[in-house]
Amino acid sequence: MDEIRPETKRTRSEMEREFLRICERSGLPRPEVNVPIRLRERTLRPDFLWRDVGMILEADSRAYHDTDSAFQVDRRREQLFQLAGWDVSHCTWEQIFQEPAKLAKIVSALLAQAEQRRRRADTSRLP
Repeated sequence: MDEIRPETKRTRSEMEREFLRICERSGLPRPEVNVPIRLRERTLRPDFLWRDVGMILEADSRAYHDTDSAFQVDRRREQLFQLAGWDVSHCTWEQIFQEPAKLAKIVSALLAQAEQRRRRADTSRLP
C-alpha cells in the first residue's frame, strides 16, 4: 500500500488506512495524516487534518483510548487543538468499519460547517 499510495506511510494503524480508503471511495478531500502541529510549546500529531478549513478528525478505538490515562490525554489534546482554533471531531472503530457510508456523510457535513465558519471568520476581519 505504501508503494501505491506513499501518503499511507504516515498512518499508524489499519483504522487510519481504512479511513483514507473511505475518503477516496466517497470523494472526501484527502486529509493530511499524522502531521506535526506545534501548539503551546508541544508538538501534537492529529490523526487527520484538513488545514484549509481548520478541521481535525481523531480516530479513536477502544484498544488505545479506553483507559483512564488515555481519556485524560485525549481531553487535554482536544483542548489544545481547540485553543489553537481547530475544529475537532472524533470517530470510532465501529463507524469506520461498520458504517463507512454514514461516516463519510458526517465528515462531509463537518467539513462543510468548518469551511463556513472559516469563511465567516475571514469576512468578519474585513474593514
